[in-house]
Amino acid sequence: MYKGFPVSESDVVLDVGCGGGGNAAFCARQGAHIVFADIDQAMVEETGRLLQGTPARKIEAIVTDADPLPLPDETFTRIVSTEVIEHVADPMVFLKELVRVGKPGALYLLAVPDPASEAIFKQIAHPSCFEPPNHIRILGRDEFAQLVSNPCAN
Repeated sequence: MYKGFPVSESDVVLDVGCGGGGNAAFCARQGAHIVFADIDQAMVEETGRLLQGTPARKIEAIVTDADPLPLPDETFTRIVSTEVIEHVADPMVFLKELVRVGKPGALYLLAVPDPASEAIFKQIAHPSCFEPPNHIRILGRDEFAQLVSNPCAN
């Protein structure tokens, strides 16, 4: 998917906030076991349709707000959550959940929108775009780096 984030058929991948399923589809094409989750039932269904016919070892869908994740501890070797942290009530609680379900040594792929693009979007978007369940915070680059550097220490 990205340099430094290899995915293989031996991986068990969790995609939290799967949206339309692009990240999950990539992982499914590698033959991994995929669990994908979103708060939006329609997005979960869309991702499920996208993953049909892929070489994924197994496909599982969950509708959840991820607080908490309805999954057992230390299950996943790869965890993906892109464009999600800016939506959650408490980013640290969310990140601790991701760590809880990751196996020791798991790799994480996390991303948030760039603060510059968010600032522009905020000027032109309807105010509801920055209210729950949409973007409720803009994370600066340093703030994001600090947040994800050691979520269990906080």
